[in-house]
Amino acid sequence: MKINRSRLEFKSSLAFLLAFFMCWQLAVGQTSEPKVFSKELSLGDAPSVALELYQINVDVLPAKGNKVKIEMSYIADGKPEELKKLNEAIESGILTGVLGGNRAQIDLAIQNNFDLEIMGMKWSKVVFKSNKKESIKLKEFKITKCQVWLPQTVMATIDAKYSKVNYESDIMGDLKLMLYDTQARFASVSGSVKGELKYSQVKLNTSDAIELSLYETKLACGETTAFNMEAKYSNIQAGNATSLQLDMYEGRFSAGTVQTATISQKYAQLQLASVGDFRLAGYEGRCTLEKVGDMTIDAKYMRFNADEVDQLTLRDAYENQLSIGLLNQLNSHDGKYNTFNIDRVNQSIKLSGYEDEVNIGALSSTFKQVKLSGKYIEASIAMQAPQPYHLKGEGQYFDLDIDDDVYATRTKIGDSNRLTFHYEYLNVNESSPLIELDGYELEVTISH
Repeated sequence: MKINRSRLEFKSSLAFLLAFFMCWQLAVGQTSEPKVFSKELSLGDAPSVALELYQINVDVLPAKGNKVKIEMSYIADGKPEELKKLNEAIESGILTGVLGGNRAQIDLAIQNNFDLEIMGMKWSKVVFKSNKKESIKLKEFKITKCQVWLPQTVMATIDAKYSKVNYESDIMGDLKLMLYDTQARFASVSGSVKGELKYSQVKLNTSDAIELSLYETKLACGETTAFNMEAKYSNIQAGNATSLQLDMYEGRFSAGTVQTATISQKYAQLQLASVGDFRLAGYEGRCTLEKVGDMTIDAKYMRFNADEVDQLTLRDAYENQLSIGLLNQLNSHDGKYNTFNIDRVNQSIKLSGYEDEVNIGALSSTFKQVKLSGKYIEASIAMQAPQPYHLKGEGQYFDLDIDDDVYATRTKIGDSNRLTFHYEYLNVNESSPLIELDGYELEVTISH
């Protein structure tokens, strides 16, 4: 009887490989039992609590009284001596503070993980920030769930990287944030919110004051008394504010009703519902408003849209486009290459400029004065149910398009090369409204 040695060797090899694979599967498939760490600390009145987070999701809940508590579930697998060091580091390093004191710290950025996988087996080197500066070698370490309880009356500081923070209770105190690539949600803050946000997403309800620096961040915040912010490449949605100060570079900003606002921007998109007193310095961006009281603009290459403006002042404006529904008063000093499209003007326009263009859809019968001076200005003015008014002018190379038949001529000297004129519409007196033109190469059309 012949024995097929090659077949037996194959079967033996196959059995060995199957056994090895099953053992390997059992080893890999084993998961460590979740462990729970819980600790609390009683503090004095109005304490300060700092949270330091790294690659973790945390729910912050309201505590009873002035207690600080943490409950954390985690998975850890390794040699017994390494797990012992881990437990000691967690117990001594995560929640620190003095019983009855006014300061506590929760440090959940306790480790730096260095993960390595060899033949399907995961190994982690965990370096803890303890006083011993221990290196703990583990097969696995992961925080699966974390809840923190803080007093509602608290001065809270959160320093987080690559984390998620859900702060469910109101904060009766101040909040300081240092966030990097973190998602965070907060309820109301009775005090101020200060700090620096990078590559983060933050939602915040109402607060007393906001003072933040943003970089590539999305921020949504509710009503506040004082809003002070520097932002680059960010998207900000704000609520109502008593005062607003914003320095923005290449981003988007929107807000509700603001009493006083000062904004400096480059390449940004601004949208506000209503502003009482507005100071805007801008370069190559867009500003959209529903209603504004007193507004001053110092801008270049901007687009400005508003439904209603009481008083608008421009200083040294350069190549801007302005579209306004209803305007009471306009004062533009020494502008260049600006375009004004105004549906209705109620009171006055005073403009001195160079190659500006002014288009008025309706000059109200209540207007007091229109004064245009400069060089190469083009203007189109449509009168609405006009009352008696004066039309005066002096300059060179005028192109004046009016219906001579509706005016009484008091003075007209010269021609288009050099012209001085004074027309009267209906029965005027010394206090009648005045349209005054003065300059070089003005093209003006007035229609009734």
